[in-house]
Amino acid sequence: MTMHRKILAEMLPSEYAQEPHGVITIDGEPLDHLIARHISDDDQTRTSYVGLVPTMLDWLEDPNERRLVWRRVLAEEGRRQAVPILMCPDDVDLWCTVIIADVETRGNDVI
Repeated sequence: MTMHRKILAEMLPSEYAQEPHGVITIDGEPLDHLIARHISDDDQTRTSYVGLVPTMLDWLEDPNERRLVWRRVLAEEGRRQAVPILMCPDDVDLWCTVIIADVETRGNDVI
């Protein structure tokens, strides 16, 4: 049985950015919190993931990094790609903490 979950981009504050901004949620839970909850039993490791922000925000300073992210996010349907999806809100680049997902789109589904 295939599980379908609802992935949305919502305008919410996050741990280190109190002004509402784009936050990826899965079934209503911010993705950074979901990852932190599942990543480790160690509280310190878990805490380092809370507050990560989407790479699709216009916060990436390097235009080449911004192009790379969008080229992968908008890849042709059926093509599986490693996509940087969350980044550190302090450094806002792909050199600090980055969460990468193996993503494939099929119609309205993201796998």
